Amino acid sequence: MRAPKRLGRMHTLADEAALKHEVRLLTRLRHPHIVEMLGFYRDAKFYYIVMEVVRGGELFDRIVKKQSYSEKEARDVLRVLLGAIKYCHDQNVVHRDLKPCGTPGYVAPEVIRGSAYGTEVDMWSIGVIMFLLLGGYPPFHAENRAMVLRKVKKGEVTFHPKYWSSISPEAIALVKRFMTMDPRQRITAAQALNDPWMRMDDRFLSLHSIDLSRLASFNARRKLRSAISAVIVTNRLAKAGGTPPPRSPIAGSALPPRPPRPPAARPGGSAQRSLR
Repeated sequence: MRAPKRLGRMHTLADEAALKHEVRLLTRLRHPHIVEMLGFYRDAKFYYIVMEVVRGGELFDRIVKKQSYSEKEARDVLRVLLGAIKYCHDQNVVHRDLKPCGTPGYVAPEVIRGSAYGTEVDMWSIGVIMFLLLGGYPPFHAENRAMVLRKVKKGEVTFHPKYWSSISPEAIALVKRFMTMDPRQRITAAQALNDPWMRMDDRFLSLHSIDLSRLASFNARRKLRSAISAVIVTNRLAKAGGTPPPRSPIAGSALPPRPPRPPAARPGGSAQRSLR
């Protein structure tokens, strides 16, 4: 099935360039776990993007509905994610916006600092996702976005024994390899897929149960914050008589109000492109 999406023409040339850049990238990506773009059209007023229909719902919603949840199931999710990201990286594409929900705590420290970056930023984000899947709470938590970003910038991650004592040491070691502050020392997607934890026996990891209550609580708070934010934005726009900023059909985040960042040089002279 197909899902058409209509977008208003971009407000600036930079927005339009960013949209076309993402469309070009997505057009050439063909992977079972990457949503496929089936068409891109435009007229005088609108862009029309035809996407593959994906009915799986949100990751955390599906997990918290389960009666039980184990390390094996968390590993199944990560294996799918890593396979898709490895494919992107093999195509010289950096996603740059990996997250299962709209919070700022998944971005890599080097992005916050404004440093040059490459595929390593995606690996950091996967580390944050893995931490959340296993621990049931985010590694960087604070009352507001600015405080969260300051914590990410420091990169100090604590594995509280109360929540992590039942998690296998191999899993914790892999999270640390994802969330290494020095990008040059960070694990790659190919390396992660061959990590000892990824090769552990299914039956053994099935015995490592994960408490769903913390993840369910996090998911509920996340949804409440999203609902409150949506109401605030809607009210502000209504008072101002404005309209929302154009949205990226690919990553779901607002298109940047500036020209796209130049592609970063990869060793050997090839370029990495950013998909977000």
